[in-house]
Amino acid sequence: MESSMRVISLVLALDLLRAAEASDAVQARFLSALDQSLAFVWYTIEDTDIRGNHFTANLAALMLGGHAIRAVQPRAQRYVNYAETRFEKEVLLQYTRDGVNFEKSFSYHRLVSELFLLLCISRKKAGGISPKVVTERLQAAATFTDWLSDPGGHVPVWGDSDDAEIFTFDGMD
Repeated sequence: MESSMRVISLVLALDLLRAAEASDAVQARFLSALDQSLAFVWYTIEDTDIRGNHFTANLAALMLGGHAIRAVQPRAQRYVNYAETRFEKEVLLQYTRDGVNFEKSFSYHRLVSELFLLLCISRKKAGGISPKVVTERLQAAATFTDWLSDPGGHVPVWGDSDDAEIFTFDGMD
């Protein structure tokens, strides 16, 4: 999972570097680190009989990172394909119909919801679309997160906990 979170951070940093028109040499260093980190995630995918937040982080890293480097690294397309073929099934497997994550932990619920949201954003940015059942399930998950959150955007500690966050919600719409 830690490697997956590193990939996500590297992709976000690479986007910032590109927006700041960083030199090709600087961007190449990040692309190399991203490529190595993605390869590590690929060879250590946490696909077990009970998949949860770790596997979701792997999918997010593979899709996000794969989209970020596939123009310069052809093998990255297989990362994207892998994540694409599992994404929808995982959303429906990991959430009940009312949008509650099966791990029954508020912290994991929020983290996994953020990771799946990131997958949706990455997919949409690449020209894809998510089925209605998936978006409805994630909307229910977001509603549940909103119900759990205090005015500062924090959720109470209930169940197993993880400090990781993808997005920091600051009260803005």
